[in-house]
Amino acid sequence: MSAVIGADELTVLEEDIENDLISAYISGQKDARKQLGLDDETLDIDLLDLDHALNLVIDGRTWVERIREGSDIGLVLDTEKHRMYNTGVYDSAKGRQNVWKTWHTMEDDRVRDQHYYIDGMTVPLEANFYTFDGDYGRFPGDFQTAENNCNCRCHITLRQGSL
Repeated sequence: MSAVIGADELTVLEEDIENDLISAYISGQKDARKQLGLDDETLDIDLLDLDHALNLVIDGRTWVERIREGSDIGLVLDTEKHRMYNTGVYDSAKGRQNVWKTWHTMEDDRVRDQHYYIDGMTVPLEANFYTFDGDYGRFPGDFQTAENNCNCRCHITLRQGSL
């Protein structure tokens, strides 16, 4: 038997989740800055980038719509926090010259074939990673289909310079 969440409780829950997502985004930004040897003190978040990340539509729905439709809140939260962290990493490096990103899986038996296919691949920051099933994304959690985003545990690392 599942509990029914009232409208007021749902609004508070959505606000809490949004705060968690913003924290994940900031954490990704800080980690990217460390990877690139930049100072944390000058962290500058573009509010348009953040708003776009919070309201991203995947398979026709935002994370808020998924929750309101009755999707598993834990799955949505975990997937979206992961995506927001990786979005923060990516956004922190945008506009910098000669930045390369490398895809990393957890290298265990839970890694899906589509992500194992791109494990270790290094591409320019602006480029997409392409899976063998035709899906693509700039970073983990940025794929066009929910199937390649849900429960993803992959991450990217950044480096600046020549390949």
